[in-house]
Amino acid sequence: MDYEALLVGLVAFAKRQMKDLHVFVKSRLLVDQVEGNRVSKTEGAKRYRDEVINDTAPFHRFQITYIPKALNPKGEALTGIASI
Repeated sequence: MDYEALLVGLVAFAKRQMKDLHVFVKSRLLVDQVEGNRVSKTEGAKRYRDEVINDTAPFHRFQITYIPKALNPKGEALTGIASI
């Protein structure tokens, strides 16, 4: 679900022709996989990671940062909406 929410956001911001994007996510694993610090073990996770990397291409600068779930309650609600 975290990857799906990230992908929805990337597409939405790319359509708005944003050039710099800083994303905060609740999954340290997702951040590590996207940054290449950890290998995606499943084929599904590899496909999601590749799609995220592809969808960040329109941005001049893309940054992804881990933020604990407890510090980002609004983000949890947005993740739920993006997965519908």
